[in-house]
Amino acid sequence: MTKEELEFLKSLQKELREQDTEGTAAPRFWGIMESGERLTEEGYGDFVKIIDSTQDNKVFDSIEDYVEYIEENLLPDQTADICIKWKHINKVFEEDVLGFARQYLNRIVDTHEYESYEKLSDKTGCFLTKRAAEQHIKLNYYHYSRPRAYCMNAWRNPEFEKFMKIFENLDLDTLEKT
Repeated sequence: MTKEELEFLKSLQKELREQDTEGTAAPRFWGIMESGERLTEEGYGDFVKIIDSTQDNKVFDSIEDYVEYIEENLLPDQTADICIKWKHINKVFEEDVLGFARQYLNRIVDTHEYESYEKLSDKTGCFLTKRAAEQHIKLNYYHYSRPRAYCMNAWRNPEFEKFMKIFENLDLDTLEKT
């Protein structure tokens, strides 16, 4: 083993002993997590977004946001009859806003689409230190949109657990002298 390799191992061992565990039990490692969303078929998504083509394709993250927008910006320009119907319908469907939107929004705003999205949580990588995970993100930023380093437990992985115990307790100074 070269002197350079030994110094690397000593430095890594020190960092593993001293880095914040973030409350994660040993054995631990670091990964990259990226959260996002993806368009999916209706009925299979985790949430709905509404695109209103009358408002320059403005995207609303929830039907509740869209209803609020309509009440604040579009209803004032409607007739009293439509406003009364809107308020009645909104009250009746208070518990089922999606049902309300699908059945009655077309009466006031007829140029909107519902798109179903699913939440994504992509996890990748295996790094021994948080510093290495964060360095990876910095050097490979163009592969990610919203990455973050996270700490994981190598649960029920006896091989990794044994390796980490051996490495963290290895007396590298003695090894260097032999």
